[in-house]
Amino acid sequence: MALIVPALSSGLCIGAVGIATIPELSWRSKALCVGVAALSFSGIGGFLYWHFQPKASDGASVLTPIGPSEASKDGSHSQLVSTVGKSFFKCTRPKTPDTRDLKRARAEAKQNMRAIGEKLGLSVDLRDIANGVSLEVVPLNDEGKLRMSAAEKYVIEVRSTGPDLLVYARMQLISVMGVIADLIPVDPNSEPVLAEAKMIEQLVGAAPGACRLM
Repeated sequence: MALIVPALSSGLCIGAVGIATIPELSWRSKALCVGVAALSFSGIGGFLYWHFQPKASDGASVLTPIGPSEASKDGSHSQLVSTVGKSFFKCTRPKTPDTRDLKRARAEAKQNMRAIGEKLGLSVDLRDIANGVSLEVVPLNDEGKLRMSAAEKYVIEVRSTGPDLLVYARMQLISVMGVIADLIPVDPNSEPVLAEAKMIEQLVGAAPGACRLM
């Protein structure tokens, strides 16, 4: 018999939810959010790819490398252990110099994200963070809430760690489902994890197989 957990969020009762369904709900939301972000960058060859490329002018990354222990100042993901609710990927950064203009690429990415997100009822926000960039996806309206299923927010942080990129992906599920999702281990060779790795590779412009779950 499946263990049933009652979940409440902001006064909204979602009824009884089986623990076995949490990985599926989390994956469906991840696929939507990462897909929107990747699609937003596809027209310009991948903004994140550009952002973490060594520039032809100086041959080096514009970001200061950090160690994994410094990935989050608030300690929210100091222990790099992937679960259903949060994923850590280490990606080998491409070394091909890029000559595109950063401001233009950023402006195009934001425009693409806003347009695609609004059509799906989602808000996609791109921000600079220490040693990297962050993407945050939240529902704008009822349509967006329906599309994101049991998720309230999806965040991707990409940070420079020397020759690699550290990617932190966090799916914030409603109420106690989020707590449970953070405790459920994942199989690094499972189909959802491999599919998520491929989407992350597209997002950061890494070569196939360059991102691996930590």
